[in-house]
Amino acid sequence: MKLHHLSGFIALLSSVGLSAAPLNVATYNIHHGAGEDEVLDLQRITNVLNKLDVDLVGLQEVDIANGRTGFVSQGKYIAQQLQNAQNTPWKTLNAAAIEFENGEYGNAIIYKSDVLTLNDYKVVRLPDPDGDGQRSAGVATFTDKDGITFQFVASHLTHKNKTENGSTIQLTSLKMVEDNLDSKIPTIFVADFNASIRKEDNHNLDTMEYLIKNNWRIDSPLEGASIPDEPWIIDYVVSKNHDKLKVSSAQIVLDDLTKVASDHFPVKVNYLLEK
Repeated sequence: MKLHHLSGFIALLSSVGLSAAPLNVATYNIHHGAGEDEVLDLQRITNVLNKLDVDLVGLQEVDIANGRTGFVSQGKYIAQQLQNAQNTPWKTLNAAAIEFENGEYGNAIIYKSDVLTLNDYKVVRLPDPDGDGQRSAGVATFTDKDGITFQFVASHLTHKNKTENGSTIQLTSLKMVEDNLDSKIPTIFVADFNASIRKEDNHNLDTMEYLIKNNWRIDSPLEGASIPDEPWIIDYVVSKNHDKLKVSSAQIVLDDLTKVASDHFPVKVNYLLEK
């Protein structure tokens, strides 16, 4: 079995050339560290991410130094804990969506700064449906050690996806993100999309159809579930301008730890970036 996997990996390397560089990414809705057992435990979240062996992560439902969770900036805490565990430098980019309990709340990007160099970062403010709070997207541009430049987006789309002016809130949000991207370079977009690609789920299918129609490729699994309460996948990793982004593996990570650490499961994609 090990030889089989090794031969497959060698074949993949040959198909993209020896200049391909690995990049392991994940998306993870951490539910502000509150697990399925209703215990707040950021160390469990850190342990999950440490086991994933990733370079770059988009986090959703992150408390950013607010009163609910003791004014801890959760993205920075997780990055510091990963740095301590791995003896590897990690950095954090917050993408606050709203003010919350004397602090902020939203998304974050964490990354290995010895693997990736940050070139640019901005936060895109997304629509604010009644009763659901404003959303955000963090848009980062990185260059890896081989000189490959790409964009990475982390977001969390609203579940109150009402129609306004002939478009849904989710579709308007996606278009706003696209308006803030460089259309010429590879882009990886990770999110809790609050939408499912499977027709039978009847859950904002038009959002996923929009992505496909506009040349986004879904790189994460299409079968399984990314949340425990419904048989749906709503957390995805997608890419655009992806000719040089080769997927070597993808998985929804289910184990004893991920089943309790949050109300979502992490989704991981391993890429090979070709020059």
